[in-house]
Amino acid sequence: MGDLIDRGDESAAVVDWVMARATESLLGNHEHMCLEAHQAPTSMAWQGWVANGGHKTLASYANGVVRPEHLAWMAQRPPTSIWAKNGWFMPA
Repeated sequence: MGDLIDRGDESAAVVDWVMARATESLLGNHEHMCLEAHQAPTSMAWQGWVANGGHKTLASYANGVVRPEHLAWMAQRPPTSIWAKNGWFMPA
């Protein structure tokens, strides 16, 4: 499973839940966008992530900031998709 964030008001709680249970999870494209955005918070990547649901993820954290341990956990997930020049490629 991937895409744990950006689609509801409880993104932080969902990541906490999955981490606490050591549930296998893949790096969905929304986690990928989140990681890229946090590497360059003044970039188009940040704007794109926020526009694609990142605003909901940020709102789910008490201080509006994704916790570092969540970012580190996301970064360790195996990918489910690959970004290439012409768009996202993922298994169907």
